[in-house]
Amino acid sequence: MLLQVVRPQGHCKSDWTYQSPCVLLATTQVNKVELHLSYEGSCDTPLCIGSVDNFVFELGVHPATLILRASLGNMVLLYGALPEDSPNRTMLTMREGVKGSLIEVLFR
Repeated sequence: MLLQVVRPQGHCKSDWTYQSPCVLLATTQVNKVELHLSYEGSCDTPLCIGSVDNFVFELGVHPATLILRASLGNMVLLYGALPEDSPNRTMLTMREGVKGSLIEVLFR
C-alpha cells in the first residue's frame, strides 16, 4: 500500500499533468486487500473471503480547482466453506484476469 501526501512547489506531476500550481497532492494505491469472514467461534474455515484489487485514489488541490481520480481493478467474493477447487466457490467476480479498471472516475 502506498500513501503519499505532498505539498509540492510549482506544478503537480502524476499520471496526468496539471496546468496550474498545485497546493496539495494526495495519492493512495492498494494492490490487494483481502477480508476473511469466519464462522462464529471458528477461525479454521472462513465463511466468506472478499478481495479488492488495484485500487487507486488521487486528489489534487489547486488554487482554483480540485481534481479527483479513482479506479478499481477487480472485486472477488468467495464462499469459504467449499474446497478451493469447487466450481461453486466463486459467488461474485468482476473482470478477473483483465487488465484495466472496473470503475474509473475522473472529476475536474
